[in-house]
Amino acid sequence: MFSTAWLTAQPTKKARALFPRLCTVLSLGILGILPGTALAGQQIAIFDPSGSDGTYPSSINNKGTIAGDFQDSDGFYHGFVRSPSGGIAAFDPKKSVETHATALNGYGDVAGCYRDSAGVFHGFLRVADGTITDFDPAHSADTYVIAINHSRSVVGYYLDRKYVVHGFVRTTDGMIDTFDPPGSKGTYVSGINYQGFIAGYYQDKNAVVHGYVRTADGTITIFDPAGSAGTYVNGINHDGSITGYYQGKSIQHGFIRSPNGNMMSFDPPRSEATDPAAISRKGAIVGHYTSRISGVHGFLRKQNGSVSVFDPEGSSGTFVTAINAHGVIAGYYKKGIYHGFVRGSRFVQEN
Repeated sequence: MFSTAWLTAQPTKKARALFPRLCTVLSLGILGILPGTALAGQQIAIFDPSGSDGTYPSSINNKGTIAGDFQDSDGFYHGFVRSPSGGIAAFDPKKSVETHATALNGYGDVAGCYRDSAGVFHGFLRVADGTITDFDPAHSADTYVIAINHSRSVVGYYLDRKYVVHGFVRTTDGMIDTFDPPGSKGTYVSGINYQGFIAGYYQDKNAVVHGYVRTADGTITIFDPAGSAGTYVNGINHDGSITGYYQGKSIQHGFIRSPNGNMMSFDPPRSEATDPAAISRKGAIVGHYTSRISGVHGFLRKQNGSVSVFDPEGSSGTFVTAINAHGVIAGYYKKGIYHGFVRGSRFVQEN
């Protein structure tokens, strides 16, 4: 799941309408956070692009390349790519005044969205050689890109001229297909896997949020964990396992849904709001959780169900956004400003 810090930093009416639960979760998480305790022996590298006043990694691939965006001292956002050796390249589409790199595939292709001088968001695809192509679904008033797979299929959602949100998938040939689950009044996309399965969530006519998965042939299956008052999907892996969170009676729980539809909930110890962000090929889940006592911390849930908690040293709020097949984790944390980090036994060289 990509960083939404730019939405809370600039909470426009449009952003609040499009990302209500993301803005709310991050706003609640950032307020009143207290320092956490880092686990001993962690291998964590901290990094920031040159001139960054806030760094927000969104994705990591199996080579250890990281993509994301950063805010400069003038408040403008730019995309970046960090190599496994620690070198960082910043970039912006030609017409951009605000760039958000939200997704990365194994070939180093970066997808995201940018805002032009008229205030309109567009999607873009930046291939590994740096060539950038921008795009929008037909009749889009704003386009938001969320994920990309190895086939360069790009997914996200867009706001139409009537301010209704729909999902889309852009295939390698540049064709764009739009979709909505039956009865949807607002469709959000969270990820796509190598099979072309798309996962996300939508709002029904009663303003209740449900999860869905869409197969490559367009078949859509709706799901909710037992006891859910609202289901939010954040990621899908290669075999079709899905993670996200749901609102229970009093707190927010994480969940994992297997490819056959079985679901299991989980929470780190003392969590009052669990927010899984991504799931690896092997089924490890990362994200952050909130405790009123100790604040916001990162977590890793292994395939066997065990959960460990971590923070970079000195963190007053840790947000984990991505994990690769080797178990290397990327995210950002607050220590004065927001900094990027990578945690794991490989590809953790300082820049």
